[in-house]
Amino acid sequence: MKKIIIIFVAIILSLNLMNAQKQRLSIGYGVYGLEDLFLTLSFLSSNISTGTVEGNTDPSCIVGPLTISYHRVLELYERFSFGGSLTYDHYKYASRENNKDVFGFNSFTLAPEGKFKYLNPENKFNIYALIGMGCTVLFFNNYKDKHTDTIGHLNLQFTPLGLEYGRNVKGFLELGVGYKGIISGGISVSL
Repeated sequence: MKKIIIIFVAIILSLNLMNAQKQRLSIGYGVYGLEDLFLTLSFLSSNISTGTVEGNTDPSCIVGPLTISYHRVLELYERFSFGGSLTYDHYKYASRENNKDVFGFNSFTLAPEGKFKYLNPENKFNIYALIGMGCTVLFFNNYKDKHTDTIGHLNLQFTPLGLEYGRNVKGFLELGVGYKGIISGGISVSL
């Protein structure tokens, strides 16, 4: 009974702390996440090694990286916030000969992140850096053979330059490399 009371008190205290802290929910869209970059580089190396200037497939459907993030500001030092992101990325490639889908992938990344604001956190305009590392699950689909491979790997996000503007609703733009893309933007709202 004593353990149940202690757990109950701990839950109530943590909920109160969460309500007292500043929290933000973001949605963003990026260009060229790590999977996209690796796929592009593998196409280029394949084309160089075979002596062809262009491959025999074209992208037929591109989505992502599409990201939903949650961050909570530290009470003691408001320049720091911690949270996480869930990112979805999707590509399909079609044959140039008959325009049928040949292969594609879906990837999901879940990663804890840390954010540091260079300027005063109370400013309407702010500059920040972000770093994250998490796990990606990649579903690689071969439509010709009707075969799917599942691959898991570590993934990173390093954003040395992030810009945001606003108070309760903010627009943001991030330049970096990783699961969110080399450039990403979106909106975030205070909770």
